[in-house]
Amino acid sequence: HSGLVAFSSRDPRSRPLLESLRSPLSKMNKSFSTECLVLKNSNYKDADKLYTLFSPQYGKFTATAKGVRRINSKRLGSLDTLNRAQISFSESHREVKIIHQAQLVESHKDLKKTMSGIAKGLYMAELLHRFFYHDTSQHESAPKVYALLTKSLQSLNKFYAKYPEGSFNFV
Repeated sequence: HSGLVAFSSRDPRSRPLLESLRSPLSKMNKSFSTECLVLKNSNYKDADKLYTLFSPQYGKFTATAKGVRRINSKRLGSLDTLNRAQISFSESHREVKIIHQAQLVESHKDLKKTMSGIAKGLYMAELLHRFFYHDTSQHESAPKVYALLTKSLQSLNKFYAKYPEGSFNFV
């Protein structure tokens, strides 16, 4: 007898041990999908970017997109600051979230045409970023705050579509 014990997935006695061995890997492969607003981004390593995102389900969180700074990346435009995007991501064994796919939902392009529009949008994003100081995965007010920020950005975008100069006259 060599002291080695054989485990079988069919043996009911070995299932708890096999499940405990499998749990870190299953967390690593689990994929999530959510709609979110891009609050901030910064360069990370050679071809990656680090994003601060806000979603109704997960609150504020940070995720990295690998290879997004390469010229042929399809995700770069979808993950621009102040964009609303549908993303899929996974959580690695170090609890680092990695973005795998991103699809643009709304870009707020009229808002981004003027400096005053960009300043107002970034100001709202910064307020939210500071209000939710840490990553907030279980914050109960996240859905309401997300809806408020989304409506505010949409209203600003409509305003700058109607008044491209960013001002209007009351006559």
